[in-house]
Amino acid sequence: MRTYGLSGMQQHIRHTISLGRLFSVLIRSRNDLFEIFVDPEFALTVFTVKGDLTKKVYQKIEREGKMFPSSAVVGGTFVIRVVSGLPALEEKDIREAFEIVVKASEEVKNGIE
Repeated sequence: MRTYGLSGMQQHIRHTISLGRLFSVLIRSRNDLFEIFVDPEFALTVFTVKGDLTKKVYQKIEREGKMFPSSAVVGGTFVIRVVSGLPALEEKDIREAFEIVVKASEEVKNGIE
């Protein structure tokens, strides 16, 4: 609160929520590769990669070190979690993260690990 003030904090929250929505829209646009696991909340998008490839895709993304999503096991399902809450994130960063996820998913799907 000290850093942003009330209006600055409100703007930051709105901005990160809109980036989260953008990422979820991008994920949904590739329904051949991905499924949204739960509806996005605030700046969090939780998804799986079709074909039971989620864990391999997550591991590939982690190894490459270009972005750092988190993961979880929910009800026995491995999921990837992307949070867009960092103050310095911009739309271009979200689009780049999406391209990283798509590339890794396509490579794993095609046996390139």
